[in-house]
Amino acid sequence: MIDVLHGEMLAEMLRSESRFTTAVYLRLRGARPHALDAVAEEVLTENLLKEFRKIMERCRKVESSRNDVVHGLWGIDESDDKVLIWIDPAAHVKWFSATVTLDVATASAANTASSDDAWKRMEDALDKHLGSTLSYTEADFIEIENRISEIFSLVYRFSEKLSQQLGRQYPSNTTEKK
Repeated sequence: MIDVLHGEMLAEMLRSESRFTTAVYLRLRGARPHALDAVAEEVLTENLLKEFRKIMERCRKVESSRNDVVHGLWGIDESDDKVLIWIDPAAHVKWFSATVTLDVATASAANTASSDDAWKRMEDALDKHLGSTLSYTEADFIEIENRISEIFSLVYRFSEKLSQQLGRQYPSNTTEKK
């Protein structure tokens, strides 16, 4: 949802040019913050730019937590049904790769040094894999949601401020009857 507000801020800053730039922005995925910052540098006052950058830094910190949650591997703690286990996907892939290498090395056991190296790499990868796991409870997810909601409110309030300073009324978050 924060990404949506970032797109709205971009449209607000660009005004009549927003349709085309927004189409490009939506295809940028990993580079969206850079595109938003480039536009902000061109259209915001010095004070608004400072505030914008502080907000974007806070967004980046929350985004990292969000990405970990969304893209991590998840399992259930068999010893406690109220705990979920998060596994770093990169550590898992490295461990899996090491096990494949070990399988190949042990299958061609002619070179024991190669097999010993493969075992060592697999053991190191397994240690990192197991060391990368984290336990999460419901309270942890609520805390993450609260941080994301706080950033959402911050970005929304800045968007309203930006609209007012650029001379356009920002849409209310309440529904009006017509």
